[in-house]
Amino acid sequence: MVTVTVRDLPRLGALLDKAVASGANAMYGVTFDEDNPSGLLDKARPTALADARRKADIYAAAAGAKVGRLMELSEQTVGQPAPYAHRVYASAARAAPTPIEAGQDKLTVTVTARYELTE
Repeated sequence: MVTVTVRDLPRLGALLDKAVASGANAMYGVTFDEDNPSGLLDKARPTALADARRKADIYAAAAGAKVGRLMELSEQTVGQPAPYAHRVYASAARAAPTPIEAGQDKLTVTVTARYELTE
């Protein structure tokens, strides 16, 4: 079993084709991931907290109160589901080059904020 990290996406299809031509007979899928998810999540964290505060203001106003100090803050660290890696067997027939296309990844920050309510 070999794991390969490729950062030059346009070359990935040719690399897979070369592996099959060289004798690889089973591949367990291609997965895409971020090089620095922590940095991207760090950029999203202030936005998540600002959204929690915005919602707290709406609820407080509806209850005839005001938002006071932040009492508790937590972050849920649920990862994204990994795509199911299909097992692919190499065939003897000559096929078209393997197409690989860039896509989108979604990272999510979910926070729970508990604020004090004042009058």
